[in-house]
Order: sequence, then C-alpha cells, then structure tokens
Amino acid sequence: MRLLALVIMVPALACSTDESNDPEVDGGAVEGLVPANSAALFDYLTAGEYLEYEAESEVHVSAGPHGSGVRTFLTPDLAASLAAGASEHPVGAAAIKELYAADHTTVTGWAAMVKIAEGTAGSSWYFYEVFSTTNGSNPIEGNGRSLCTGCHSSGADFVRVGYPLL
Repeated sequence: MRLLALVIMVPALACSTDESNDPEVDGGAVEGLVPANSAALFDYLTAGEYLEYEAESEVHVSAGPHGSGVRTFLTPDLAASLAAGASEHPVGAAAIKELYAADHTTVTGWAAMVKIAEGTAGSSWYFYEVFSTTNGSNPIEGNGRSLCTGCHSSGADFVRVGYPLL
C-alpha cells in the first residue's frame, strides 16, 4: 500500500508547478524579465539591468506626475506588442521610466509597470514608483493601484507611451 501511494505521489510532484516566479503568489518576477516586487525591482533598477531595452531617444517633460523629466524603456515583448497594435499585452511585459531632476541629466528615481496576469484590468499590472536612486524602502506600489490606473487607463492595456518610441 505504501509503495502504491509513493507511485501515485511521485508523478504528481513531478508535475507540480514552480510558483516561485509567479508574482500573484509571492511578488516574484515573471520568468526572465522585470521583477514584480519592490525589493527585487529596486535592485534590478539600480543595477541598470533595463538599460539594454528599447528606449526613448532623450529625456523629455513628463506628461504625468512622474517628475520634471522622464525617459521610458520597454521590454522586448512590450515593444513587440505595441508595434503589433495589440489591445492586450503579454504577461511579463514591462515599461520602466527613469525620473529626472529639472536638469534632465540627473536620475532621481524610477516608475515601472509589469504585466502580472492576463486580461485588461488594472489589476493585471504591478505598478511601482520610487523617488530615490539610493533608498528603495518607501515606494508607491501595488497591483492595480488606483493612483496609477486612474491615469494609465487611457492607454492601450494601461500603457500610455506612444510607439514607435521617439
């Protein structure tokens, strides 16, 4: 009887999913892309891991509440989705916005949004903003945060940046 139980359990365990990268489970990262939790995301941003992504050519005045100047970077899957004119972006897609001081040279923080679930509701996005490049302990963050979705709802699946990037 014990052998039978073991035979049944081993395949079940082998087929179980690894939820360590499921942002809805533990606030982790969507596999291979931008982290969807504040501590890991701040480390990711300060390391400049997003700098390889497609980006706006220069800093410009923010159209929203993100500071004096901004520059947006897009993960490859978000850039492809925007280029295709998709009405829903893929899970794992992300946009990162560098926030600048009035001199448009000094980075003073970041805003990011990471698609964490299928669908076009605000809750399918993790939003994050921090106004420091040295201390990530007090970000504005959350899944579907109303402070963010109120403005971003005017974009295609909450993404407001124009494409192609200028």
